[in-house]
Amino acid sequence: MAIFYGTAGLLKKLDLHNIDVPINEISKYLLAKYEARFSLHPKLFEDVTGQVFKNLGYDAIVTGYSNDGGIDVILEKEGKQIGVQVKRYKNKIKVDQIRELTGALFLSGIPKGIFVTTSDFQSGANKLIQKSANRGLPIELINSERFYDILKLTTASKIDKENIRNKLELALKNKLYSYNWENPMNSL
Repeated sequence: MAIFYGTAGLLKKLDLHNIDVPINEISKYLLAKYEARFSLHPKLFEDVTGQVFKNLGYDAIVTGYSNDGGIDVILEKEGKQIGVQVKRYKNKIKVDQIRELTGALFLSGIPKGIFVTTSDFQSGANKLIQKSANRGLPIELINSERFYDILKLTTASKIDKENIRNKLELALKNKLYSYNWENPMNSL
């Protein structure tokens, strides 16, 4: 007689326009369904971006959704500020939009910027940020692919494997042995 133990899961559908949904739920949902980023309310994407930088060790303040002066998130670490512009776009970010961030940083007196998007940047963006850096105002560009990699890194680091192990041991009332495999299915 063969006995099979397993689990099944179901990804719940979140209301991506409800700005009251907890940010950690949105982050986990985006990890599973990153193509849904275009359906996400722009304010939620700003909040997720702020949380990602918090997970990286920054103090992050998400500014007001409108009338933010062109800076959506203000980061601070070791007394240094960074202004972040967040754009949830399907089309590539235009060079003019990066120039707008440069102006907002200058007017705010913030010495460094980051531009985060759900898409990519037009050609000419790297030339502009090099010119800006040469003038003392560096800007980092984070496109969709890079943001997803950072999201995976910062969300995965929050998993408490020992807590999961303890809960399983309590449920099964047996000692579980670890072979330090991240994915045991790879060994079959």
